[in-house]
Amino acid sequence: VLLMDEVDVFFKKGFLGKSLSAAAVISHPAVTKLQSYIYEQSQPGPGVTPRETPLRLEELSKTAVYEEYLQAFPSFEGLLEVHAKAMLRAAHAFKRKTGLKVVNDKIGQKYQDGVSHEHSSYELTFFAMHEFHQGNITHTELQNRQALLIPCGHFSLAEIPKRYGAILGVSGTLKSLSDAERDMLDTLYNIRRFTYVPSAYGQNQNQLSFVADSAQSLMVESQETYFQQIVKEIKQRMAGESGGGTRAVMVFFDTLQSLKALHASEEFKDLRSSCNLITEETSSIEKESLVRVATMTGSLTLLTREFGRGTDFACYDETLNSHGGPHVLQTFPSVDISEELQIRGRTARQGGKGSYSMVLLDKDLEKYGITAARLAEMRAAGNMYQAFDSSRQKYYKNQCAKLMTRIAERAEAHTKALQLVESLHRRNVPAVAALLQESSARKKRAETGESKQME
Repeated sequence: VLLMDEVDVFFKKGFLGKSLSAAAVISHPAVTKLQSYIYEQSQPGPGVTPRETPLRLEELSKTAVYEEYLQAFPSFEGLLEVHAKAMLRAAHAFKRKTGLKVVNDKIGQKYQDGVSHEHSSYELTFFAMHEFHQGNITHTELQNRQALLIPCGHFSLAEIPKRYGAILGVSGTLKSLSDAERDMLDTLYNIRRFTYVPSAYGQNQNQLSFVADSAQSLMVESQETYFQQIVKEIKQRMAGESGGGTRAVMVFFDTLQSLKALHASEEFKDLRSSCNLITEETSSIEKESLVRVATMTGSLTLLTREFGRGTDFACYDETLNSHGGPHVLQTFPSVDISEELQIRGRTARQGGKGSYSMVLLDKDLEKYGITAARLAEMRAAGNMYQAFDSSRQKYYKNQCAKLMTRIAERAEAHTKALQLVESLHRRNVPAVAALLQESSARKKRAETGESKQME
């Protein structure tokens, strides 16, 4: 039996349509030498003249370090060549890779609302070399990252649930699943039965109605007035129902970059010293403390979108509740309504009070087909949110169709991964070798996510 928590998350781009890439991590002095040589050639140090052209396999294959690399693993020349090419690409690409982090001398990568140290990729290997030369990590951590990463199959996250005899799921946003998402649950997994259970805490007291109060609930601004309007909204909401700055405000951002941009802006300078930040860079211990503080009277907290789901911002402050409870401000448009409902649900929790509003950037609505002219029409008609939501639903329906295409494209790789598992169980060495080489080549051709280390 497969139990799925927050079933709507399964449709997000980080899950459905992606693959889990298992990898064998093989450390060897010859691999370390080769990776160090590639790094030195692609990232020359101070006083060293940069290469006129990137190092390529044809040139690399003529070096002594490459010959030593081949001799370390006899009979696997084809597989080793595929990985040498991958290392050459990664040595140039790692600086463009987003989400690579150093936390407490550990190389990691942004994963959901934190940083994972379990992911492996050649980009992370060369990032580790770069950070070591910058003095940001120890030699021990660098050694942990210098290895041959052999993909052991790309398991499609869409195909894995089909191997279970039954699927049970739960989500607080079940009613908000789009028709396209329901069709996918039916088509892929034959899920047609849904049960709706009322909250144990009674009716949600969130006070804001988008339709009835559109001027205050959804504001769309130009780049010039965007930060100004966010700050204005924060100050107004902090004032509380009876004035006096007695509410708490949580502001959610699309990315860490956009959060930091507001935090460093001239418009935000008066609030900078009195706000807290909760991002993927926040430690677990600090995060727990800041979550509690976020729903206390007078608190202002800036957060990235990952904390809009699953984080329990329980409010036990009776003074705050008497002044309207915490206010949640969203500064980006969610592609689907379920994420928006989750962010909105960070307030008015467990029968308490709360409110919610949005301040959006006009250019962020362009991908939904909302032009400046269309925006003017929406303002004149007074149906800002309804019109935005309608355009969003059309966009998301097209995205779901593309998602089904990606799922179909990954089905073959998933079948090959299962064949590899079966060949390993049977100890069929020739079949394993052939499938490993094919798996390594496939990783180059397809977006499969990062590799997770496999014992």
